[in-house]
Amino acid sequence: RQIMFKKPVKAAAPSPLGGKEAKKLRAELCKRFVLTEAQLDTFFGAKDNLKVMKLSEPNSSSVVYLNDEQPYFVDVTGKGVIFPTIYAAWHVPTLLPSLPIQAPVSKFVVGGADLMLPGVAIGVEGGPYNTPEELPEFEKGGGMLVTCLGNPMPIAVGEMLMSRAEAIQSGMKGKCMRVVHTYRDSLWEFGSQIAPPGFLSSPLPSGAWVEMIEG
Repeated sequence: RQIMFKKPVKAAAPSPLGGKEAKKLRAELCKRFVLTEAQLDTFFGAKDNLKVMKLSEPNSSSVVYLNDEQPYFVDVTGKGVIFPTIYAAWHVPTLLPSLPIQAPVSKFVVGGADLMLPGVAIGVEGGPYNTPEELPEFEKGGGMLVTCLGNPMPIAVGEMLMSRAEAIQSGMKGKCMRVVHTYRDSLWEFGSQIAPPGFLSSPLPSGAWVEMIEG
């Protein structure tokens, strides 16, 4: 089910999303994500200029849902396997649980590398979690956002390859998440490319997307 937007997005012209289709999609989004109708209305409202766009590349089965020209959700299989784009996650950063990662790992994740458990920021100064048991609940196959310590907004969206219980049982070792979509990939570039206030939009000389935390 992986799709990585390394190659340019090519697609047929977007077509309007009918009222009945839009209502059904919005209900599914609110069911699938931690998202209220009021939150969804702020960027993907029922009366907005909602459109659907079928991709030809890099994955011919994928469908993208847009408001005007901004991509907010992607169905990676065309059969209901929906993930938010970075733009949707920037509007509502709590619509999925998130894993914080350490700064040196961020450039690899943004480059599309799968996330390894040792890269998750556990017991790191400035991080939200001291132990693996404090991580948010997640299941294998579920969606997950990735944040980087010091950067206020998500930088990637992925699909979990194990559950929280399995991650803890492993001793926090191994590959835990398949990256689906990232900041600065071709799907992100298809949108407005406007980052929210406070988002660190370029790598530092260290190669990290935020300052490394000494400690």
